[in-house]
Amino acid sequence: DAANRLTHLIKSLGKASHQALEPVSKEWVPLLLAYAAAGKSGDSSTDEGDGVTSSVISRVGGKAYRTVLQEWLAFLSGCKGARGLYKAGELQVAVASQADSDEPGVQAAALRCLAAFKVKALGQHLERMLRLTDNKTLREELASFPLAPGAEGGVSGEHRPVLLPLMARV
Repeated sequence: DAANRLTHLIKSLGKASHQALEPVSKEWVPLLLAYAAAGKSGDSSTDEGDGVTSSVISRVGGKAYRTVLQEWLAFLSGCKGARGLYKAGELQVAVASQADSDEPGVQAAALRCLAAFKVKALGQHLERMLRLTDNKTLREELASFPLAPGAEGGVSGEHRPVLLPLMARV
């Protein structure tokens, strides 16, 4: 069916070379944005108004959706020029919205992907944030994560507005 073909297409793109796909991001970024939006709202539409793509994406869900989304996020995390991609701002917002997923794997993939966008606040705290996504290390990391201003290894004042909402989502 169409949803299965779309899933295979996205998996194929995820396995393609970054050097080949980054220059033509205008072709695949709208598909990724529509796919990410479909998981959040259950419905999606593309900029081109393609009703077929919209209805196909809205039928992909559950475990299959999360698996393909993780592949997309893994692909994006490997992009060296993520900030130079087509609609990079929208793409970064879509990736950040995946951090509030119920699935720890999607959360971790979203955080790694945000690191590809070179979010300054995330840079030095990425490993700690990744430990927050793991249910096995969550309690220990919450107890030891220094949030007080001025604490050694803590979150600085300029990074707080970016990092704390991400922590709340995770």
